[in-house]
Amino acid sequence: MKIANLAQHFLDYFEVVPANTPELKKEVYRLRYDVYCKEFGYESIEEHPNGRETDEYDSYSLHALVRHKASGLGAGCTRIIPADPNGRLNQLPIERLYPGNPEICNPSGQKIPRHSICEASRLCVHGQFRRRHGESSSRLGNINSLHCSPQELRTFPLISVSVSLATTALTELTGRPYMFAMMEPYLPRLLRRIGYEFIQAGDEMDYHGNRAGYYVETGSVLRNFRPEFMDLYCGIRQTLAVLVKTAA
Repeated sequence: MKIANLAQHFLDYFEVVPANTPELKKEVYRLRYDVYCKEFGYESIEEHPNGRETDEYDSYSLHALVRHKASGLGAGCTRIIPADPNGRLNQLPIERLYPGNPEICNPSGQKIPRHSICEASRLCVHGQFRRRHGESSSRLGNINSLHCSPQELRTFPLISVSVSLATTALTELTGRPYMFAMMEPYLPRLLRRIGYEFIQAGDEMDYHGNRAGYYVETGSVLRNFRPEFMDLYCGIRQTLAVLVKTAA
């Protein structure tokens, strides 16, 4: 099936919801725990005994959850952390990693108002939805237990795409067009296939593996989106508009 058709059918099987209630945020934190603590070991299980991966930025962040409609399971999530011009949150995580690096706050050599900046982080897809159909059971569950049709399974690779689109929608809806992120070098190359032209904004470092700081401007993403993803983006943006109105 062509990508355009898969994107068209993705929202038949998944929903991208604003995580704007305590219950939905708990779903996000449990998903992150499964991925960041249990599966990849990026964060300590011992430091999150309640089975939820959280940090000091969550209360300031806007969260989105990708949920599998038939099972109700969380499939993916993302958040953006707004840079606070009033000093409530003095530094973004990426600024702490690159202290004194002017490119983090001033891409292209120009001063950018802090109310135009955000950081994307905690983008992930649950292991159940990354496993190939028919793969043996893993410690995070067996995808066969979801009882998905072949057509539904073909939409699973778009979960990661939808997480990226949701992140971009949040930057557009909040008027924070300069989005920073710490990423492994392969990821910007991968996202270029969708329309993201990330610019490296810091040296590579050992941070949960080899990573570097990058930024992208939302307007350039929207101009460069592959046409087959635009309807999916618009659908995600429409549902997330509720989150931004609630947070205003």
